[in-house]
Formats: sequence, C-alpha cells, structure tokens
Amino acid sequence: MSIWAQTRRFPNVNNSNGSSVAISPDGMRLVFVWGNPPRLFTRRLDQPKATELPSTQGASRPFFSPDGQWVGFAVGNKVNKISVEGGAVVRVGSVDGQFAGANWAEDGSIFVGDAAGGKGLLQLPDAGGAPKVVAPNDGAVVSVEPDVLPGGKALLFVAGNAASGVDSYAIEVLTLADGRRKVLARGGQSPRYLPSPDGIGHLVYVNKATLFAISFDLATLETRGTAVPVLDDVAYVPATGASLFAVSRTGTLIYRKAQTAAAAMTTMQWISASDGVTSKKEPLRATSGAYQMPRLSPDGKRIALVVSEGATQDVWVYDPQRDTLTRLTFGGANVLSQFPVWSPDGQYVVFAKIGQGIYRARADGASQPQALIGSDIARYPWSFTPDGKQLAYFERNQIWTVALEDQGGQLKAGTPVPFLTSTFQDQAPSFSPDGRWLAYHSNESGKNEVYVRAFPPSATSSGGQGGKWQVSNNRGGGPQWSRTGHELVYWSGNQLMTVGYTVNGTTFVADKPRVWIASFSGASPTDWDLAPDGKRVVAFVPEGTAQAPQQEHGIVMLQNFADELRRRVPLGK
Repeated sequence: MSIWAQTRRFPNVNNSNGSSVAISPDGMRLVFVWGNPPRLFTRRLDQPKATELPSTQGASRPFFSPDGQWVGFAVGNKVNKISVEGGAVVRVGSVDGQFAGANWAEDGSIFVGDAAGGKGLLQLPDAGGAPKVVAPNDGAVVSVEPDVLPGGKALLFVAGNAASGVDSYAIEVLTLADGRRKVLARGGQSPRYLPSPDGIGHLVYVNKATLFAISFDLATLETRGTAVPVLDDVAYVPATGASLFAVSRTGTLIYRKAQTAAAAMTTMQWISASDGVTSKKEPLRATSGAYQMPRLSPDGKRIALVVSEGATQDVWVYDPQRDTLTRLTFGGANVLSQFPVWSPDGQYVVFAKIGQGIYRARADGASQPQALIGSDIARYPWSFTPDGKQLAYFERNQIWTVALEDQGGQLKAGTPVPFLTSTFQDQAPSFSPDGRWLAYHSNESGKNEVYVRAFPPSATSSGGQGGKWQVSNNRGGGPQWSRTGHELVYWSGNQLMTVGYTVNGTTFVADKPRVWIASFSGASPTDWDLAPDGKRVVAFVPEGTAQAPQQEHGIVMLQNFADELRRRVPLGK
C-alpha cells in the first residue's frame, strides 16, 4: 500500500514549547491549539469544520486518551482533560516546573513531563490524586514528551541538560516495574512508537526539522539497524527541540511544515498615526532580514533586536545613522538569545539566553556577554526601573523583580523576588517612567488584558500584592508607557491602542482606550517599540505585505505512513 499525502488547511496552530496538534488513536480526529488566547479546537477528518472545546483558554500540548474520547491539555502548570464532545473541564493534576508534554496510558494513568525545575517524569492517576515520580529530576535532567509503549510496561521520553542545548538530549526507554533506563538514540526529541503486527515496529523522532525512523523491538526494548531520515520539513521549537507532529496507532502521521527563512523576513519601519487613525509608514532600513523584538535605546538613536539564522537567534544593535549592525551574542547552533532590554543609561543590553538564564552585554559589543541570573528555566527580561536598580522579568508565566547594582563597571543582580503570584499567565511587566507602577498583561479573565499594579506592592493590600486596575477592555498585550505624557500604549491584534491615565494618591485611574494606530502591521506584542518622544513606533513588518500575517497554513497528513516506513526502513534490520 502506498503512502497517501494531502495538505489540509487549518487555522494557524500556535507554536508553544511543544506540539500544538494531536491525532486520535484511530486517526479520525484532530485537536489543535488556535487563537489569542490559545484555545482547543477539534475536527473529525470526515467533517468539513472544526469546533471549539469550551473553557480551554490558555491551552497547550493536547493529547488523546487511549479510547479517543477525551483530550488532555495543560494551562500553565495545570493538567486538565475535557471530552471531545465538549462539556466541563476536569482538573487532573499539576506540575511544579514547566509542563513538558504528556501521554495517556491504557490503564487510565497519565505520564507527564515536569521540567525546568520540576520533579522529572510523573505518573498522574486519571481520577486525580498525588503524582508518582517515575524518573526523578536530579537538577540536570529534563523530561520531555513521554510516549507510553503498547502494553503499558515501558515508555519513551527525552532526557538531557537544557543548559547544554538540545543536541545533548537523548531518547531513553524506561521500564516502569524496576525504573531501569536505557539510551536508544542521541540528539533526538519527540519520540513516538509506530506499532506493527509482529511486535517489531518503528521508533520515530526528530532532530531539528528532520524526522528519523529506526526499527524497534518491543519485546527487548532495543533498536535495530541505523536510523534513516524520512522527512526533512517538520516544524519544531528551537528552544526545546520539540516537534510539531503526531502519529496515530493506525499509522497516520500529521505534521506542520517547517517555515522557510523567507517566511520570517521582515522590514524595519517607523509607524505613526497620520490623521489619528490611518498609519503612516517610513522605511528605517532598506535591507530586510529575519528581524524580531526591536527595542529602542533610551535616547532613541539605536535599536537592539534579535536576528534569526536558521535554528539560532542572536542579539544585535542597529545604528540607523551609520546603517550598521553590531553583533552582541554568538550563540551557535540551537542557542536562542531573545528579548533584549536596554539599561536606562544605555550602557548595557540585557537579554534572555533560553535554557541558561538572563545575560547582560555591553551595548557597544566591546566585551563578551556575562550571566546576570543563571537558570535552566526560561526567564524573559522586560523592563528596568528608571534608576536602573530593579529589573522586571517573567518566568513560567509569573512576574518577578530583581535588584541590580553596578559594581566596578559590572552589573550585578541580587536575589529575585516574586512580584505577583497567581494561577494565570502573567507576562510583559513594564515599569512606569516614575517607577511607581508596573503594567503587564494577564489571561485571568479568559483572554489577555492589560493591568496595572503599584510598585512596590502594598503589604497591607489583599494578599499583600497591592491594588489592581484593568486598563484594556477588549484584549491587550505588551503594554508600554509613554515617557512624554500620562499614556499607556498596548498591542491589540492588528492595532495599537492608547490609554490616558491619572494618579490620585495611591489610586491609578485609566481613561477609556482609543485606537492610536489602526491596521497595524506588527506580527505580535514583541515586534514593536514606542519611541522616546511617544509620537511613533519602530516595528518589524512581514516583508511584502502591510497586512496581518495569514491565519491559515497547511498541515500535512500522511496516511499509510507506517506502510511507507516498512518499505523504507525494513523491520528487524
């Protein structure tokens, strides 16, 4: 039987830290993540339309129950399930660190990866209850995307040191009865087993955009022969190596195609409101590139930005006057440096080095970057206080601050402290020009909205976290403060909104939001920055279009994929 491939059009599934699409064991139903905030949608392949699963805002990494009647998913560090027909969301359990994929065993238990400071590989009872640690995290091991093998006696998972990069990961098999582990492949992620009638099937996994297959004996838990590349265009998440594909027991494979470099090309532009609504655009640099996350220096004369090169992202500084780019980081393969932030004096650029912590670099590139806050947890710096003595960042969707001090020309960090503790996704913390307030966005209402709290929070307020004021009224993200007036600017889909505000003692009073720049071309809350004069923004606009990015793309479905594997990678060899 030959392989049958077709490309289906689906809404643009979200790229999180793992697979955002799942296929039922019988190969007849898809579940995928879509929207802002992300929600779960399901579609039977014999039906033309998808339907939303209710109350799944913030969902990530869906997975099916063995009978295909339930969908598991995570919201932050909470593990939930919902019927494929809808209904109430049921809480199954939670993880201490970062949710790193899950798989549902035939006995009803759910195996979950608890990574980045978590406990390791957990087993959660389907009915809820205390988790059991089946592969502990000793401080250097991350567990990613477990896959329970048929019979439920063993499972596949990924272990490795996040600080050493995804190339250091290894695919292991774990025997549940005695906890024994064995390495099956080096440098792979997202392991999946495709069964065959005689018990010798295929282990498939990815390394970057390439899908490999190798013969795997289920009885001995041993691979046979050599891994063979079978696909080379599978999308994956560079920070974790997790791939955006799924397989069914019936041998159907679905995957999201990897984006080409051209799809990520953008142009630098100044954008302002010419008549109060219609945007006026002015090219900033003639040469396009894979640019992201612009941040203007305090004097507005330079731009820190992220430039992507294949699976690598580095921080650069652009000087428009001289039309020159200065490179600050040299990450190498699969190293991601992101989210640059200028220190108030313009001397440093602080940025996230994914899987290694927060780093600082001289803005003139005169020295090597140095660790500011080391951690294998992804930490995203966002804003300094005006005096440069505090830095706000977020990790695991929670907001933290850390005190900073200049010691002999070196920026040093104190001990991080939580600013806000909640069960929601709180991100993008931004200090006001006077340092008294912190704006951020959160999905606590079921969709992202912009909020403001006092800084530091009042210990006498409810929960010791101070008062809270909602600023946006119909979705909002990435708030930024004007330095020239009492206004907040935030991103809302394809437009930028502005909100005036006043302060009455310890009370923050926000006006009604209004559209500042309509038909805004920025692709996300991180692809623009407000100029110091408050009159325009620098933005990275997708090349060749002034419209919002396309909201659909092709997901490739390969039916009879298991038959094709048996032809290309013979079993037992």
